[in-house]
Amino acid sequence: MKITIITVSAPAIKNLIEAAREIRTDYSDALELKLYYAASEVKEEKLEEMTTDIIDSQLVLVDLMGSSPTIIKAVYKGLE
Repeated sequence: MKITIITVSAPAIKNLIEAAREIRTDYSDALELKLYYAASEVKEEKLEEMTTDIIDSQLVLVDLMGSSPTIIKAVYKGLE
């Protein structure tokens, strides 16, 4: 299962990385987790990668409070 998470929470990113490691230990390649930190600007290439990951995911979690309009637009593009 591919899950993409876009968040402004650094602690959430840290905890999700740890959880993904534990899941991979027990279930090998059952989970593909893509994490994006949305509290700071990113390059255009990264925005395109994020949009593609959103499109290709079975589940997308979004926390954009305080994100830049550029990141928000890229997320909406992927969700469309």
